[in-house]
This record gives sequence, structure tokens and C-alpha cells, in this order.
Amino acid sequence: MYKTILAAVDRSEEAKRAARTAILFASKFEATLVFAHVVNERDFSAFQYYVPSAWEETKKTNEAMLQQFTSEAESGGVTKVETVLRSGAPKSTVAKELAPEFAADLLVTGASGMGTVEKLVMGSVSSGILRRAREDVLIVRKESAGGYKKILIAVDGSEEAGLAFEKGVQLALQTGAELFIVHVYNSNLLYSTVLNTDVQKFMEDDDRKMLEDYKTQAERLGVAHVTTSLLYGAPKLIIPQEYAVQHEIDLIVSGASGANRTERLLLGSVAEGIAHRAICDVLVVRQPLEHREQ
Repeated sequence: MYKTILAAVDRSEEAKRAARTAILFASKFEATLVFAHVVNERDFSAFQYYVPSAWEETKKTNEAMLQQFTSEAESGGVTKVETVLRSGAPKSTVAKELAPEFAADLLVTGASGMGTVEKLVMGSVSSGILRRAREDVLIVRKESAGGYKKILIAVDGSEEAGLAFEKGVQLALQTGAELFIVHVYNSNLLYSTVLNTDVQKFMEDDDRKMLEDYKTQAERLGVAHVTTSLLYGAPKLIIPQEYAVQHEIDLIVSGASGANRTERLLLGSVAEGIAHRAICDVLVVRQPLEHREQ
């Protein structure tokens, strides 16, 4: 499913969890694994003014950290491991420079920052990578050394949701996970439009058929346990904060959405909302570059 995985790492516990998950993915998919660390140039420049030798010391420390991650990856069965150390703005350097340089098709980063309302608020670096990346992005929040046990795929009938479904199924097959296929009938549509009862029923029936079609495909491909659910409400709230919590989901897989000529693919509000609010890992799936609008 992935050929080159780039994991953005530092010495935080969040990054260590992300690294271990990246190792698991690289091992299962026989992918090249790149560990990348970006020294924040803005913060470092002021420090270097007072300590001219700071860069050499920082370089030595971070190279040792990258070597430690490399050793863990090799012990975990990854045969192709590379490292890169750069200075710059981490969120743009990872997404805009390193990802294309190494032809990565998956970026892995840890979430960070605690909040009293959302429980776990994404840090500025992970959020920036998610918004800027052209590749799939995996936001890691929990330890999943043994693989995912429960995977939720958010679907809506779009092409990107179809891609998310394909990758979610592959991950379920790799880990033996139970699969939950969920579609949220956006209640805002009911309040903002005038729909008679017959039209509303037709739309709901169509959504149920879509879910059953997805379930049939997943079972045909070999997934043993598949549950489908049609929910009502705001997708970016219902999926991460209610359904995923109630069913103890380990990973949410969602398609990205929205395109323009400059960024090639902007992050849709639902995908971003899920990524920010979930307390489990989130994989945001994007279309391959060659399939996107020019």
C-alpha cells in the first residue's frame, strides 16, 4: 500500500509513538522508512547567537536520536531505513521539501498539545503538516505496537472516500482488525433545505445501500468482522467524539477533500475536524498526484 514512509520525529513521547507505528507500517508493507528531524530555525537562530557551537552540538545529539530510531526499525524487521536532519520551519519543511525529495507516499507524525475541552489538541507542527501535505498523513496518538484492532472508515460516496475505504480494508486485512464503515447523514442538510418526506427517505435508502455495498466488498476481500452504521448529525463531531469513543476505535480512516490549482489538494473541513477531535489515530487519505486536478 505504501512504498516510502516518512516519519517526522523528535525526542518527545508523541514522536516515539509515531516512530513505532511507522516501523510497524514499514515492516508490514515492506516500505522504505525515512526518519526526519527538522531543527526549528526560528527558535535555534537566537540560541546560536549566544552559543556559536550550538549547531554542532545539536547536530550530534539529533544524529544520535535518528540512529536510535534506525536501530529500532532494523530490529523491527525494516530492511530499508534512511535518516535526514535539516533546519527550517518543521511543518513546511517536512511537507513541502522532504516529502517530495524522498518521494514519500505516507507521512507519519505524532499529535501534541493538551487541552481541557478537546482532551487532545493537535500541535501546530502536526496540524501544519496535515494541511500542507500532498500525501496521506497518519496522525498518531496512541500506542499501537500490536497493530490496530478496530478500524473505522468514514464514507460518503465520494471518490476520496472510496480510496479511504480501499486503504482501510488493506489495513484491516494486515492486522486482522474489526472494521466499522460509517456514514453520517448531515443533519445540517435537513435544516438548510426543504426536503419532502419522500425525498428524504430516498436519500436515506441510498445511503444504506452504499453502506451495504461497502460491507459486501469488504467481506468479499476477506475482512471477517464488518459493521455498518448510518448516523445523523455533524460528521466531524459525531465520528471522532461519539461513535469512535463508544466503540473504542483505534484508527479512523478518512478521505481528504477540496482541490485548487495552487495547493493541488486542500484539506476538507470534515477530515480536518476529525483529525483535530479524535483521541485515536487518524489516517487522512489523498488522491495520488497523477489523479488530481491540474
